[in-house]
Amino acid sequence: MKVEKRIGDQLNYGYELMVFLVIVIFVFSIIFNRPILFGLVALITAYLLINRLYEKNIGNHLGIENPAKSIRLFPGEESEIAFSFNNPSRLPIVNGRLYFAISEVIEGNGISEEKGASHKFGIPFSMARKGKTTVTFPFRAKQRGTARIHNLHYLFPHLTAFDSIRLNFNGFYRTELIVYPEPLPIQGVKSIFVQAPGNQRALISPFEDTMDAAGARDYVSSDSFSRIHWKATARSAKLQTKVYERSLDFTWVMVVNMGETSRLGNRYFSASMEKILSRVTYLCHVAVQKGYPFEIYINLQRPGRKRFFSIEAGSGKTHLKEALEMLARVDKNYKLETSGALLHFVDNHMYKQKSVVFFGEMDGSSEYYADKWSKQGMPVFYVEESEEEGKMKSWGTYR
Repeated sequence: MKVEKRIGDQLNYGYELMVFLVIVIFVFSIIFNRPILFGLVALITAYLLINRLYEKNIGNHLGIENPAKSIRLFPGEESEIAFSFNNPSRLPIVNGRLYFAISEVIEGNGISEEKGASHKFGIPFSMARKGKTTVTFPFRAKQRGTARIHNLHYLFPHLTAFDSIRLNFNGFYRTELIVYPEPLPIQGVKSIFVQAPGNQRALISPFEDTMDAAGARDYVSSDSFSRIHWKATARSAKLQTKVYERSLDFTWVMVVNMGETSRLGNRYFSASMEKILSRVTYLCHVAVQKGYPFEIYINLQRPGRKRFFSIEAGSGKTHLKEALEMLARVDKNYKLETSGALLHFVDNHMYKQKSVVFFGEMDGSSEYYADKWSKQGMPVFYVEESEEEGKMKSWGTYR
């Protein structure tokens, strides 16, 4: 980060007055022949030169370490940010204060917030000469979201203490704070055991993977003609039928509607947005505990290649981390899309039968696709949100 130095206007004004005073004394000493006043002129001039040299050199080569890293927490957890400064100068910087601003997702732990200022937090510390100084900012995660430090600057008194010098650290501070949504339980989740055709092999399953042939057996009259294994038939001179691996798919597709529709048909962000994201977080945790793959689709327009906030099917703790990070980044500054546009996108990517879970408002488009997928044999569920709890219900029960 580049350091920009600013001197207070009050100090510059004081210098102008002192220069004017030096000129007046010098002229007075000549006119009235007062040689002793030349000593006073020399003393003030030396004072001005020392101050100018101090201002010119102090903090010129000061550097701040700026590694790229992310700090991930759940609400209520504590951590800290370490600010490390390198001061190669022979001059120490004393009695200074580091100021910075940060969003509301965290709160200072033991450090008071400065209300009504351009900055939010200030940490007092001094910088040693020719060395490294580290100061920490302890904090507590307050609510879901992401945060970065900005408006980072160091303010310290001038050598004369008549004014202050400000060092601005211009650039992008690369430490990011990510606060995951807090999981909120959903009643009825753990009791649901969904079976749909997929790619997990099983000894007993009503579904077969037609891309994974396990062998052949003798043909019977009830077998479909398309299942005849012609190579095995040629080898044995007897009609043979293909036998496929039995498979199960426990993939959960989470479709999240962040919007609500008013009576006049206007769309806006749901008042239960945080609860909905917390319910999705809980279902992600359950899926990882059970070893189920899951994918998430949210009707927010995401800048870049992907049209919507989404994460493809995956499983395990690494996939959970990616999902929670995406949920933490959901923000009202993104464009809210209609649920119909999202569901059309999901339907085009539904290349096999999975289990679908709806979150948020069930509008006309949601009901249409829930009926469609249910008729195709896919288990469809809806998380009903109330003031106190969330309940998972099958689509037939909801209807």
